[in-house]
Amino acid sequence: YEPRARGGLYPTSRWLSLAQAISEVELLPEAVVRMVAHIAAETGETTLVGAVAGLHAIVMHVIESEEPIRYFAEEGKRLPIHSCATGWALLSQHTPAQREGLYKRIAFDAYTPQSPCDRGAVEALLERGAERGYFVSDGELTAHLVGVSVPFAVDGRQLAISVAGPQFRCLGKAVAVAEVIRAGIAEISP
Repeated sequence: YEPRARGGLYPTSRWLSLAQAISEVELLPEAVVRMVAHIAAETGETTLVGAVAGLHAIVMHVIESEEPIRYFAEEGKRLPIHSCATGWALLSQHTPAQREGLYKRIAFDAYTPQSPCDRGAVEALLERGAERGYFVSDGELTAHLVGVSVPFAVDGRQLAISVAGPQFRCLGKAVAVAEVIRAGIAEISP
């Protein structure tokens, strides 16, 4: 509604009820929430679940690190799908045709000098990650930030589990972090 003439619009309580209805439908299984908590405790870094939302990866659930220098994320945060490990893990679950459709709509903005700025650069990152079994970002979206992400599916939904933190603490332990994530996924996968 409009509280005063030409004073702008104000959302009604209907927005709240719609948001609540949506969030109730998109709840993650309790096993995934427990897995995220276990991975966060094991790694000591911010751990999140991401899903595709158009041209973005959206944070669905997060547990932040207790370290004073850490990656800050909150549920609902949107990350460009082409420029982070979470996005790459999600893209890896798409068919080549689905990815091509997305690439046609992506602006390929450069967030840092390391950002992949075209389809070929993203595909090369996807290929490297697929060979390893996990995806690593090292400053492609945010300078001095490292992310490690592993794709997984639950209840027919394509998701990614990601651990992120500062370069000085996380870059050298990317392989170990990936193993912790994979072990967590293996425990809840049938």
